[in-house]
Amino acid sequence: MNGGTFTAKPKPGGSLFASLRQGEFWALWAPQFAVFLFLLFFYAFGFMKLPSICVILSGIFFMIAGVLFAFRKEGRTFLPTSMLLPVAVAAGSVGGLYVYDVYAIYPQFYSNARVYTDVLASQSAEAVADAGKLIFTDAAYVDRPHSVSYITERGSVFCVAPVRDSGNAVEIQYWAVGTGCCSASGDFWCDDSKDSKAKGGIVIFDNEGFFSGSSYDEFSKASRKAEATYQLLSVHHPRYLRWVNDDDLNRVANEYNLKAGLSLTACTMAYAVLSGGPLRFDGHDLPTSLAGKMTSSAPEHASWFELRRDGRSLKSSDLVEEAVYHFEYLGPEVAEAQSQMTMAGAEPEDPEPLPAASTAPASASTARWRITGGADKGGIIVRQSESLKSPELGRVSTGAIVEEVARVGERLCYRLEEGSGPAKGWVSIRVSGKELVEKIAS
Repeated sequence: MNGGTFTAKPKPGGSLFASLRQGEFWALWAPQFAVFLFLLFFYAFGFMKLPSICVILSGIFFMIAGVLFAFRKEGRTFLPTSMLLPVAVAAGSVGGLYVYDVYAIYPQFYSNARVYTDVLASQSAEAVADAGKLIFTDAAYVDRPHSVSYITERGSVFCVAPVRDSGNAVEIQYWAVGTGCCSASGDFWCDDSKDSKAKGGIVIFDNEGFFSGSSYDEFSKASRKAEATYQLLSVHHPRYLRWVNDDDLNRVANEYNLKAGLSLTACTMAYAVLSGGPLRFDGHDLPTSLAGKMTSSAPEHASWFELRRDGRSLKSSDLVEEAVYHFEYLGPEVAEAQSQMTMAGAEPEDPEPLPAASTAPASASTARWRITGGADKGGIIVRQSESLKSPELGRVSTGAIVEEVARVGERLCYRLEEGSGPAKGWVSIRVSGKELVEKIAS
């Protein structure tokens, strides 16, 4: 199949929603989105136990993208997929690592830590160093009158209040903490601290993450301020706690799980829209018969065909009205050259405009030829370039009139004026002493 014409009817609207109805959109979008989604969740919930596996998986997907690029000529979707896949791998890996580091890591901390009961407020904090949740004795309470707030440079307010019991302990082992829930000094209402029945404490973990640290350092500064304000004495490494009811020890883990879920949802939706934008197709109706002809002989090389109208190369976005268009076979050499130019960021130049079959006769100074050979075969062979080994474009009909574009020895490059066959190509003037074309004017 070397060329032909068809009537294109533009589809109304070129939105992303129109693209969702096209199979080609899903063939390109779905695989890379699946990779993004897999890595996003794998990093978010698996990085703590399997960090090396996460990195290896990212590397494997990068390698797959490289293989697809190396074999880009073998499949129509290989080249675009090889370009989209690295973006999906990077976005999924970084996004998942961010969600893990800022939110998802803390519920895993609590699931791995121990729960201690009947803890005395005067008991050494080092004795429960591996605790994630504590239940104190009935004598424990939050000493709200000795609370203070610490304000950071960014305006965040961190609150602390000592946890005491009926004993006369010299040093403070535990501090109840919160954010934005206290006055400058002497009033503290964080979590369930005002409930006399609340005896539970959720440990605040320290975490110097990749993207964001915990609030442990700010609570330490606030406790030192309380010591100075009320002449208190605290141990070097106290435990900072969220003070809650005994049956609500999963409150902090649930809060972080909710934040992790919302972040994953936001990342997924944002990437789905952003990755779909570059794949938007405005699309035009191609008759099924034409699509079959263009791809029946080489369906994986549909990019070797070019749409043209009035001698100029067209993009699908140029099909703005119902009209007759011409498609021309380019061959692998031309398609590869244009692909490399596009990857380099350059726009391929339009080939020199081809005259339509009804073009007016050439001027007297231009050589014109008549095809005389191939009467028994429907014409003579036309090739893409001067080389006899270049791809065949078809046959130009016997009796056709062509205009000379270039001549190298016994090879003639022509433009078609009258007759049927490829609009442009190379033919032999004679073969084995037999004339295939004859000069009729100049």
